Amino acid sequence: MGVVVGGVATVWGFGTDGQFGILLGPLIALAGLVPLLGRPEPSAGVVTAVSMAALAWGTFSLRLVADNVVETSDITLFVAQGMALTGAAVALVTAQQERIAAVLRRLGGGDRALSLHLGLAYPLYRLMRTGLTVAMYSLVVFTLTFVTILSNILDGRLEHLQHRMAGGFDVALRSSPANPVPFDEVAAMKGVSGLAAFSTVPSTFTLDKEKPAQWLLSAFDERFVALGPPTLRDRGRYPSDLAAYRAVLTDPALIIVDPLFLQLGGERPIGSIGVGTVMSVTDPLSGASRRVKVAAMGELDLAFNGALYGRAGARELFGAGLVPNRAYVALDGVDPQAFSGRLVRTYRANGAEVDPFSVIVANTAATESQFFELARGYLGLGLIAGVAGLGVVMVRAVRERRRQIGVLRALGFMPARVGASFLIEAAFVALEGIVIGTVLASITAYNVVTSTEILGTRLPFSVSEVEVTQLVLATLVVSLIATLVPAYRASRIKPAVALRIAD
Repeated sequence: MGVVVGGVATVWGFGTDGQFGILLGPLIALAGLVPLLGRPEPSAGVVTAVSMAALAWGTFSLRLVADNVVETSDITLFVAQGMALTGAAVALVTAQQERIAAVLRRLGGGDRALSLHLGLAYPLYRLMRTGLTVAMYSLVVFTLTFVTILSNILDGRLEHLQHRMAGGFDVALRSSPANPVPFDEVAAMKGVSGLAAFSTVPSTFTLDKEKPAQWLLSAFDERFVALGPPTLRDRGRYPSDLAAYRAVLTDPALIIVDPLFLQLGGERPIGSIGVGTVMSVTDPLSGASRRVKVAAMGELDLAFNGALYGRAGARELFGAGLVPNRAYVALDGVDPQAFSGRLVRTYRANGAEVDPFSVIVANTAATESQFFELARGYLGLGLIAGVAGLGVVMVRAVRERRRQIGVLRALGFMPARVGASFLIEAAFVALEGIVIGTVLASITAYNVVTSTEILGTRLPFSVSEVEVTQLVLATLVVSLIATLVPAYRASRIKPAVALRIAD
């Protein structure tokens, strides 16, 4: 049944460029092969071969087979990829537990060898229970590590974003369209080395076969280009950013948008609008409309200027309603925050809102950090639940094996060795889950960062070794702490009492 379902999903995925079908179809088919290749019970070799094939497909398929499809994917696809990889890795480790234990026994000789043998015996005997516990740990650690890596990458991106989004400017100034700030006065102030004014108006944009959507449009002039406009993310066919801006400035059929353009409530996948996209822009007051094409993609529009359009074309479309009401200001020898405060006090009656680009980026970084901290907090609760589950498993293990413990104690086995064997058992299970979750989270995060523009742009991949190491050590230590009480109880079992109690 699994082979049939997986085959149908695979055919559908490749036939329609369906991301989930391409990723999950072959994995479902591989899972369906396991009972067919091994009857009545699949061998470790069969499970190993199928798991390795599933890991290879889950890791590389989207990049090698469907890289063009993944460009417009969302984060859900990579959540599915991570869960599929985790399941395959847990199955592989479960099938190879004997070999893993053999390696550990060879490495763990000496006085502690007997405790190590006892600590590994029960996980190897209860493979299904061990596998489920490892899977639980893997998923929790995977999610925590995944969020941690993405958070650090985004923090690094924001550090470099200010120059790209600000260009040669230092301050963004907004004012009331009905009573705009006199920009000539601002340009004449001490410390101002340049000023480029915008005319920002609400507009209606309509993509083919989609409902109209409201968004801002900002008309710019030659001064904006001359003073150093923001860096473009994709300048299309133009040899330079300045060439792209000048083309938009002179051609009313061209426009510049950013990756979050028309992203209303997540209705449209990020990246679905790009260079070459054609749409209609309409003045909601007069109803005048014009077809425009995206000539280039700008950086993230954190200043909320909307689409960038040439002033000449905007004047033809919007007429008298086009009033300069925003500006980018370049400073020389003046503190941007002090200058912003002075502008707000001077032009309060004009509804002036002034923000240095450094503050805009810092506020965005703070918002993203709060979101990731919240996510880590909830995931930390999941980790606590996982650790509690391991503690319950160990308590049950002590009860199930109290007669065996009594026999060992009667044979002269020291209490400390009994407790150590339970700690080794918990560490063995926890470490497998930690290694699987950490490695697969790194692989999935790498695919997210380098294969798509889910994060707004393709970013260099990096891992914060310090934070990931802290996460790994904290998980392991908490797991061992949860096992201390069961291990202590096991070490205090008296032989006579244990052998006398009937199960």
